[in-house]
Amino acid sequence: MEESRQNAVPASAVELPNLISIPRVVWASIFSFGMYSFYWFYLTWKQYRDHTNSEAYPAWHALTLLVPIYGWFRLHAHVRSYVELMGRAGVASSIAPGPAVGAYIAGGVSSGVGGLIDNIGSAPESSAEFAGWALFLSLLLTVIGIGITIWMVAEVQRNLNRYWTSLPNVRVVTAPVGIGEIIVIVAGMSIFVLSFVLGFIVGFAEGLAEV
Repeated sequence: MEESRQNAVPASAVELPNLISIPRVVWASIFSFGMYSFYWFYLTWKQYRDHTNSEAYPAWHALTLLVPIYGWFRLHAHVRSYVELMGRAGVASSIAPGPAVGAYIAGGVSSGVGGLIDNIGSAPESSAEFAGWALFLSLLLTVIGIGITIWMVAEVQRNLNRYWTSLPNVRVVTAPVGIGEIIVIVAGMSIFVLSFVLGFIVGFAEGLAEV
């Protein structure tokens, strides 16, 4: 339906580079170790500002995700704003602000608990067997947490894509990959690799100390 509507748009229609594919959201989130959600929050709020001519500050908006509790309210406002846009345009929506925030909180809690378990397992008094199980459980909870966040972002983006392609007299095209997106992915990958390498070095050093 969306593809046929876009094909019917005249070639002279104004281009709107707002589409972000779901595979792009998923893979960028995985490779950035979950940090892509900050860039996505910035980019989609910038799109909202440009589309509605509202007074909005995308960079500050994205940074609010770092603020405990307040970031949840901003995410709620983010999703609510798009749901209202879709409602006024008569476009069906499968998202709601409350569940989106709930999923984001659940993802954060899962990752946070994973980090806490890892710290407990890394304590000097922990046995090697306990440390191994703690590491496994920590990684599992972290992956689950990131997975929940990715699912939430992808589901919201799926609805945003539906809205953009419903607009009349515009040709919606894929949003270009920006330098900020590349930086976030590289930073996320770097943090993951450094964490893995440092963990290996510390474990190796502790093993030598016990010999």
